[in-house]
Amino acid sequence: MNALSLRELRALFRSNPTFRRVLLADLLSQIGDGGILVAFPMLILEQTGDVTLTGLAFSGEVAAFALLSPLAGFVADRFEQRRVMIAADSARVCFLALLLLVLAFHASFGALLAASVAFGASGAFFMPARAAFMRRVLEGADLERAIALEGTVAFLTRLISPALMGLLLAILPPVAGIAFDLVAYASAIVLLAPRWVRGTLSVEKAADEGAWQEGWLCILRSVPLRSLLGLDLALCLVGMAAFSSSVAFLSEHLQLSAQSNCWLLAATGLTGALGTQLAGRLGRGGGTYAALTGLVALTYLLVPHAHSLGVMVAMWGLRGFAYGALGVLINQRIVQEAAPQVMGRVNAAWSLVACLAAFFGSASTPFLLRTIGSAQSFTLFGITLASAAILMGAQVAARSAQARRTVEQPG
Repeated sequence: MNALSLRELRALFRSNPTFRRVLLADLLSQIGDGGILVAFPMLILEQTGDVTLTGLAFSGEVAAFALLSPLAGFVADRFEQRRVMIAADSARVCFLALLLLVLAFHASFGALLAASVAFGASGAFFMPARAAFMRRVLEGADLERAIALEGTVAFLTRLISPALMGLLLAILPPVAGIAFDLVAYASAIVLLAPRWVRGTLSVEKAADEGAWQEGWLCILRSVPLRSLLGLDLALCLVGMAAFSSSVAFLSEHLQLSAQSNCWLLAATGLTGALGTQLAGRLGRGGGTYAALTGLVALTYLLVPHAHSLGVMVAMWGLRGFAYGALGVLINQRIVQEAAPQVMGRVNAAWSLVACLAAFFGSASTPFLLRTIGSAQSFTLFGITLASAAILMGAQVAARSAQARRTVEQPG
């Protein structure tokens, strides 16, 4: 698929008001998510004074998200997705309001970790419901274009949200960031509230519609999905560990405040959006996945040699481009391989693996920071993904050689 043109963007928005509402609601929810990425580590640092604990900022959230993913997939395929999305964001609003109340009396790290768990538990239901709902709103080429557009929106929010949060936290304490996120989620609920926001495409119900494991079976039956799931696992594991280590690297090696991390997120958002737009021009073969993974590995290997925030921003920009392109290519392949009636469970199964990988990446950060330090941690991240890229490249070369031998065989 070619890069999404402005004409196609306008056509998607004008032709389907339901898609427009869901996309805008998703945008606001992701702005809330992006704000949490900046505000929550700073909140932990403010409340505990321990920079190594910032690596655990999202361990509770991703653990709860992962544990509830099977149930979330079942709910997404079984019940009305619009109501599920509203319920998920409503729960997040309630938990953020409760967190604001707790912070008024000073919060321990245990209380913040509990808030992270509650936030992840409520958010686990939004993504599978949105993925299943989109299959009831769009189909065919429009659906693939919508996936690319959603990817662009996701990365643009990583540009907009950290920038807004950085400006906000420059003059106000981290608790103001939590209040900002609460407003973003509440606004998403308002967009989804009208009853006419619903899918119009009929989806054939499978005989085993209630079987939660059907999402896993769909992935395991597909060779491309199995391979891409392994790649996404590595990217999420290393990506979360790198994100969790970035605050420590900025503090220890560049003597910068944790707030400077918002510039890295903004760079990721800007170039990630570009990557989502150009993904269709890069090809969909294994060589493309290997090259993009290798690009991410290169940025991590170069981090220990960064001596300024500008260099770090440039590296995170390259990383963001690769992640943006990979995200769109992987999601488009999932849509091609998964049937509409199991889309929620496929998304939930995929999210479970991604979240478990992110959890272990986040949970391992304090150990890595205390044993080998932030600079050597990034070297380890780079070596890990470089190995994955080399393995993928070798597999592509082996398949190409096998194909040539098959063609050259007589008869």
